[in-house]
Amino acid sequence: MQKIISILSLSLLLLLFNSNNSYAQKLSKIDSLKLKLESSAELEKPKLLNKLVWKLRNSQPEEAIKYGKQSIIISKQYNQYKNLANAYGFSGVAYRNLGNYAAAFDNYFKGLKVSEANNLEEQKGYANINIGNLYIYQESYKEALVFLNKAVKIAHAIGNKKMITYCNLNLGRALLMKGDLDTSLAYLKKALKSRQASGNKEGEATCLKYIGDVYLEENKLDTAYTTYQAALTTAAFSDNDLLSDIYKKLAVILAMEKNYEKATEFAQKSLDQAFIVQSKLRIRNAYQTFYDVHYQLGHYKEAAEYSKLVILYNDSLFNQDLSQKILNIKYSTENQANEEKIALMKKVELKSQEDLKVIKQFQVYVIIALILALLFIAFTFVLRARLKKQNEKSAQLLETNNKLLQQEKLQLEEDNKEKTNRIVLADIVDYSLEEKYSLNEFLQIALDTIFKIPWLDVHAQGAIFVSDDNGDLEMVAKKDIGAHRIRECSFVKKGECICGKAVAEKKAYIGDFRSKFEPKEDAIPYIHMKKPILLGEEVFGLLNLYLKKEIGVKDEEIRFFDEVCDSLAHIIKQKKLQINLEKQKAEQEVLNQQLFARTLESEEQSREIVSKNHELNTQILGV
Repeated sequence: MQKIISILSLSLLLLLFNSNNSYAQKLSKIDSLKLKLESSAELEKPKLLNKLVWKLRNSQPEEAIKYGKQSIIISKQYNQYKNLANAYGFSGVAYRNLGNYAAAFDNYFKGLKVSEANNLEEQKGYANINIGNLYIYQESYKEALVFLNKAVKIAHAIGNKKMITYCNLNLGRALLMKGDLDTSLAYLKKALKSRQASGNKEGEATCLKYIGDVYLEENKLDTAYTTYQAALTTAAFSDNDLLSDIYKKLAVILAMEKNYEKATEFAQKSLDQAFIVQSKLRIRNAYQTFYDVHYQLGHYKEAAEYSKLVILYNDSLFNQDLSQKILNIKYSTENQANEEKIALMKKVELKSQEDLKVIKQFQVYVIIALILALLFIAFTFVLRARLKKQNEKSAQLLETNNKLLQQEKLQLEEDNKEKTNRIVLADIVDYSLEEKYSLNEFLQIALDTIFKIPWLDVHAQGAIFVSDDNGDLEMVAKKDIGAHRIRECSFVKKGECICGKAVAEKKAYIGDFRSKFEPKEDAIPYIHMKKPILLGEEVFGLLNLYLKKEIGVKDEEIRFFDEVCDSLAHIIKQKKLQINLEKQKAEQEVLNQQLFARTLESEEQSREIVSKNHELNTQILGV
């Protein structure tokens, strides 16, 4: 291990030298682009502006966004759709680096829309990668995999090897987050091999960093350490956020090896890089490493100070994480609703144009018939027969139009149902943000809100359970379920009765089966719906409702309840995290007080020892 540390120290000196040269070259290129921009024609500016956005996205993201806005305006003015799609994508990366995920999502989806409308397959592929990458930053690997798999299909279809490599890198990151370490490592090694073959040194170093993360997750400390070392020595990083994380991981490994001096040194390097990009997550992680090292060394006073900083950044990160996830839910909801509305309007407009065309054709036929009637009186009976036939066609056309209008009416009703669902989900999210409501109070409001939906065919009775660490259920919200159910089902063991089975098996129970509350001689007047509240494989509770038996089970209702349970799972998770965070803060305060008391006690003991030594020396001198 000491040999590795010596090699790494030398490598870091080389890295510093290369970084300075690289940074100077980068500044030179940026200045050159700015000078060229000033003298270029208006039509040439979007491409130059986009190059500036890309080069500044990591080091100066705020300045990059300013150039991105200029590129968007000029690209729109001259219908330069490829430059417009790139401007949205590059600006989204800059917003992501600033931690403004909502603005990043907005730019990425606008870029995707421009690419789809103008058949820009390469830009469409990178837009899907960017969206998937942003979901990785928010620790939502399921959504990330959806968009990354779309990008993979596009990359293979157009034969873009660079895009395929980028997809492999991000698929490896998403699968690492999922915990599928073997598959993650396979994708990351594919990306590494491609970037080594193309001579992309910084891209190669990025792949090595995430491969090191896989080894660290597998607790292969030496392999992880040498992999991070290889990442540092391969290229001079322009991504300070990534560099901060590498230094932090190295500090963690050194602390586990009890090399506290080097661990502190790398923790400081991680903190320095984190402050450059103002990443709260990286700053918090560096302070946590300082706390761990000082606590293990018995420096309790210093450990207490770093503990306060960790708690401060934990609070900030929790609030930022919650707001960003809520913004994503709202943005996705509004975006989907707008797209559906536009699609419906186009459909109605197209149908109206077709109807108008038919009507105009009919009018032409009638006019021709009238002219022929005046000119050829002898053919009056023939014309009458033709008009009669035309009238029959008109009647058929009118009947067809009426059927189409009826279909449109049914479609509008379905759209109104979907709109109502989105509003209800948004209301539930809004209630979750109000701090005055506890978890149980919020779930009661959520249950009452569900029963206010006019189109749902459910009995106005049900309950919401929350699961504890053992998977057992506690009824925390209820409506008109009867005293016997409240008495018997306040607490339900995992696997017990139907509700317990649904939670244990992580699947919904929907049907007119008989629970222990329905007497065998009586007919069951409703359909049970026991739906676990899941987030991935983690169970957070159960939604218990009763569908109207005379109506039956509707797919649209089940889809809506799936969305409700998904939203409740996210919110319950965040509420529980907040409760645990507050509990941790209280416990940490007690620990800090104990550490302070221990420090005072240690100082008092030191003073007593000094006093005794002084008395002994006085006695010796007296003798």
